[in-house]
Amino acid sequence: MAVHGKCSNSHRAAQIKSFSDSTNGVMISTDVMARGIDITDIDWVIQFDLPKHSSWFVHRAGRTARCGRDGNALILIATEQLAYVNFLDNHEKVKLEEIKVPTSTSKKAEELRQKMIKIQCSDRAILEAGTRAFVSHVESYAKHDCHLICSLDGMFF
Repeated sequence: MAVHGKCSNSHRAAQIKSFSDSTNGVMISTDVMARGIDITDIDWVIQFDLPKHSSWFVHRAGRTARCGRDGNALILIATEQLAYVNFLDNHEKVKLEEIKVPTSTSKKAEELRQKMIKIQCSDRAILEAGTRAFVSHVESYAKHDCHLICSLDGMFF
């Protein structure tokens, strides 16, 4: 299921209901789901980018472990962004625990890149959607409240 700011209210409600009714659903969402929407039984919140505002980290992670339940939150942080851990501690009083994940070899990364290029070359809709998503992601860093950590300088290029 996918929920984002450009969804109509009826579409958003249908997606949330479908997610809530599923036994093993995965929802991909923008920050539109970070506040004000209560869905029970969310086991994991995975943040694949740094939120624009540090307070949003707390609201995103707060979708899990509600009403006395256990829950888990994970944020993916590049080595260049590790200062964000201290930033969250200082500004939001949130302490993160590091989990090291072994990285792929450069050969495997190149194989994956070539597969992605092949898919994009065979399906223009995927290429255009991916391009829009990438541009949106880069633009979010340009407006980030933690400019020293989320700088565009050398980040993607």
